[in-house]
Amino acid sequence: MEAVAFFAISPGDEHEGLIPIFASAGHRGPGLSSQPSSQAGGAKPLFYALPISPPAPPNPRGLTGKWSCKAEMGGESDYASLTLDLRLDGEVVRAVSDAGDVQGTFRNGNLRLVLKTEDGSYTVNGEQKEDKINGTWQSQTETAEHGALHCDRSPVVRPPESPAIVPLYEYANVGDGSYLYSTDPDLPDKQLKRSAQPLCRVWRNPPTRLFLDPDAQPVPLKAQELPQSSGKAPN
Repeated sequence: MEAVAFFAISPGDEHEGLIPIFASAGHRGPGLSSQPSSQAGGAKPLFYALPISPPAPPNPRGLTGKWSCKAEMGGESDYASLTLDLRLDGEVVRAVSDAGDVQGTFRNGNLRLVLKTEDGSYTVNGEQKEDKINGTWQSQTETAEHGALHCDRSPVVRPPESPAIVPLYEYANVGDGSYLYSTDPDLPDKQLKRSAQPLCRVWRNPPTRLFLDPDAQPVPLKAQELPQSSGKAPN
């Protein structure tokens, strides 16, 4: 074996979000496929890998999630912006906000929050419908400070993936019909024709080459004999 082309998940370690990759016996010779061959109904996968496209992040529902809010200042056109990251546990609402500490309740679609900031405490009363929260806010110390509150659910951002995850491409040798698989999207060999779409996504092998000796054998370690003490104090 001259090199490890890529890393994948062993067939005994199936996990959610992975797809099985099987050995296939096509007219051009043995290859890989994301579907088992028709000749082997109970075929076991050679390994598991990631699908071609990352799954879309789930759309949040209910109150839990991040909300971008605007607190209007009474009848004025001025407003304050804040972000609420709400978590619902039964009817208890716990939140992280860039404005301060937030606690509250959520019952039958009605939201009540208490927001404590450096400037004072505020109450929020609103109603959540789908991806919007509309309501009012009121200062607990200054009765003249109040206004409307409008929140929209923040868009879900797909987390960045590791640069070690790369597509695995299939190359067909136009000369002998054999298949080759590589994470390199542009192999220089003109005899190799790459598939338009990758087969799956795998983990890149950082070393360019890994040489293994097939005749290598494990060597047991032996405890080294300690030198006998002479009984003399060190100089």
